[in-house]
Amino acid sequence: MKLIKYALLFAVLLAPITVLAAPGGHHGKMVDKMAEKLDLSAEQKVQVEAVFKEQHAQHQALRAETESKLNAILNAEQQTKMAEMKAERKAKWQAKREEWKSRKAE
Repeated sequence: MKLIKYALLFAVLLAPITVLAAPGGHHGKMVDKMAEKLDLSAEQKVQVEAVFKEQHAQHQALRAETESKLNAILNAEQQTKMAEMKAERKAKWQAKREEWKSRKAE
């Protein structure tokens, strides 16, 4: 049970990484690169995009389910602390992302 709690907490804390999975974001670039390197037809490109969108939706649903299960386990104080941890992780992720963007722009 303890292992499950840590696994779920880990999943929630890494949730900001899913920003990369947003359609048109990282996967949009990946689809374009795949289309170019694999010489995908327009129909194949649409199908590949659909796969990534479906995967993104499934991942979002899993995140929501995980967060719901965690909130059912944790008391109010722990939920608050977890929300703070999540906010800190998001802030760190955003700072890293801005750093990457500024490096890329140079």
